[in-house]
Amino acid sequence: MKYLIVTYIALISKKVVKLYAHNGIYMYFTDRNINRKAQNWRGLDFKKFKENDNRYNKLYDEALISVFEYNVGSELEVIFVEHNEKLDEDDIKTICDLSIENCEKGILVL
Repeated sequence: MKYLIVTYIALISKKVVKLYAHNGIYMYFTDRNINRKAQNWRGLDFKKFKENDNRYNKLYDEALISVFEYNVGSELEVIFVEHNEKLDEDDIKTICDLSIENCEKGILVL
């Protein structure tokens, strides 16, 4: 079901260019250009993003990254969203309001 969440996040905002799950192990690409030049990443980067109190619009080389959490069954799924432009309050609210239940039903609130 996490695949539905990342798909909907990518559809919600054209600012989103890449998504990461499982501390960066799984990467999901969009058809949008990525500002970040580095092709490598470290698991420690994702750990720091996750533990930071400020979860949105964190500088990540030439791009930005934001952290969102979703209840997927009995697990908490953390999705890291790489974006080229700052997410505004509306973007953040819309992405936060996603739920597995709505994704399974095909409900996308924009």
